[in-house]
Amino acid sequence: MKDLIHNSSFDTSYVSRQTGVVWMARALRIEYPGAFYHVMHRGNAGTDIYKNDMDRETFLEYLGKSVARYDLKIHTYCLMTN
Repeated sequence: MKDLIHNSSFDTSYVSRQTGVVWMARALRIEYPGAFYHVMHRGNAGTDIYKNDMDRETFLEYLGKSVARYDLKIHTYCLMTN
């Protein structure tokens, strides 16, 4: 993160020293009991996040462990390439 300049302690925007591009982190998620959340993860620059079926199976194993550890309920999921 050495190439980023954080604008202030109250602002979530950053400026790249190399490109001058400004980008913002997403706002914090509002959490409350019984809420439903749409959670997704994407590959950087549209790259695939799973190289093969073994990667997908490994991800599902980790997801299953997280569900048990944190007492989560997953109502539906979809594994996509990016």
